[in-house]
Amino acid sequence: MNMLETFGKTRAQQITVLVFISIGLSLFILNLLVFTFEERIKSIINLFASLLIIIPTFLMRYYIYRKEREIESRFPDFLRDVVDAINSGMTLPQAIKHVMDNDYGALSKYVKQIGAQIDWGIPFEKVLRNFGKKIGNKVIKRAISTIIETHRSGGRISDTLLTVTETLIEINKIRKERLAYIYSQILSGYIIFFVFLGIMISIIKFLLPGMLLPGIEEISTAQRIDTEFYKEMFLYLILIEGAFSGIAIGKMSEGTIIAGLKHSLILCSIGYAVFVLMG
Repeated sequence: MNMLETFGKTRAQQITVLVFISIGLSLFILNLLVFTFEERIKSIINLFASLLIIIPTFLMRYYIYRKEREIESRFPDFLRDVVDAINSGMTLPQAIKHVMDNDYGALSKYVKQIGAQIDWGIPFEKVLRNFGKKIGNKVIKRAISTIIETHRSGGRISDTLLTVTETLIEINKIRKERLAYIYSQILSGYIIFFVFLGIMISIIKFLLPGMLLPGIEEISTAQRIDTEFYKEMFLYLILIEGAFSGIAIGKMSEGTIIAGLKHSLILCSIGYAVFVLMG
């Protein structure tokens, strides 16, 4: 994977993410060299610039991740239809062309591309390799390699496709079982975050006001400045805790950091909203 592929698979996706990153970096530079706001406002601008740099990249990676999972879940349906066509007397290339107009969700456009490349006379094995490369899913790549080897050796391709289909179905089943098994751990991750959030809000509501020293104007002013500083630091702590808790939950539940993005966004949004309303 080259550097640009970090930001998306297509040129449009890469440009979209790079535009947000450029805006975020520009805000950082302007805030550092040009803007003359008070420190609190400049800190908020820096936070907003950081979000512009980080969130679009992770959102795009998560979008690609969800598409890959959808393709992986629909791939067994495609293989089953191909097997039915082969059993009716078609060759593998003919069977793929026969099912290319079926609806396979996110997989449909790739199936249509396979059919079009077969019509153009591109060697069948090359067509399958291109298919695996475009999708980029490791499980499907391994399945494609197995199909190519069977097609090359002249074995019963329908038996191989059925075996691959059963394997993919079993993989999806194991993932769902794993998610159900660790549901309690996911719930624990959320509870831990809410406990942390409650502690932070309690400190802000009950401990920080006690730091003010009434009756001594100069000290009180200094203490108020310190109090605002601590509130800002606690907000950052809440956001950091939410982000990393979400990543950990995603890693536990689906085995990948990208899957934790949705949990991070949920926890950070809740944490920020509660902080603004109660802090």
